[in-house]
Amino acid sequence: MKILKGIAASPGIAIGPAYVVAPQNVVVERKKIPPTNIEWEVRRYKTALERTLEDLNKSEEHMREIFGRGYAKLLQAHKLILKDPLLVAGVIKKIEKEHISAEAALYAAVQEISANFDKIKDDFFRERKFDVADVAKRLLENITQRPQNIFANIKEPSIVIAHNLLPSDTINLKGKKVLGFATDIGGKTSHSALLAQSMQMPAVVGLSAAAGQIKNGELIILDGEKGQIIINPDEAALLAYRREKSVLLKAEKSLQQISPLPNETKDGHKVALYVNYDPRRDAKEWDSFQSEGLGLMRTE
Repeated sequence: MKILKGIAASPGIAIGPAYVVAPQNVVVERKKIPPTNIEWEVRRYKTALERTLEDLNKSEEHMREIFGRGYAKLLQAHKLILKDPLLVAGVIKKIEKEHISAEAALYAAVQEISANFDKIKDDFFRERKFDVADVAKRLLENITQRPQNIFANIKEPSIVIAHNLLPSDTINLKGKKVLGFATDIGGKTSHSALLAQSMQMPAVVGLSAAAGQIKNGELIILDGEKGQIIINPDEAALLAYRREKSVLLKAEKSLQQISPLPNETKDGHKVALYVNYDPRRDAKEWDSFQSEGLGLMRTE
């Protein structure tokens, strides 16, 4: 049994086999092109820009339907990145001046932009480089016309382990056989962490090297509250976490029963209801809540 410590990104417990995502270290060959092909490469890039904008519009609508308007703003930010002169004019300039393919120009431009983000001290703004990477990934797929689905081989309920998950990757977890996910990098302010919370999916980030230490199919426990992963847990750990998970599910079921009720006073004033209750910490009090007919409420 081995325990890896990270950052608690989204609460909950997941127990199941690991699905390790292969590293997505994309390296594009710096392919030189003859001057006669420059116009063609620029056209390829502009066509990819148009297709990527269409993809983002569709994804924005999809995200609005599932997560609401707040999260849909993430895709609006991606559309602004797509129109940024550093990306648009920068790539075209590299094609024209350096006589390289659209793929190579995009890769070089994104590497430069990412390096500038790495110089930022603020964690929140530094992590925005992953938004640029997400847009670049979509662009590259449209340039090469080779879309990727990193979750295509998930055949059973599993816990995804990856070095990093871009926002577009995390959105695609919805509806898949995914119990939770863990990444080597990222923090509580990352979009993947926020999306996991919205999907009520357990998640741990900032594990540093989990993707290289966990084998595909290994049994693991993901604790999204403590921010840790347990690899090949012993029977005692499995029993303890199964009990905790049962308590959490019992609490969630109770919340679901009362959450549709209107949050308002007798004279019709709507109020926001909050609960300061942790079923893992306060498990001993749970039965008294139930027996006394007291309900737990959460904000709509």
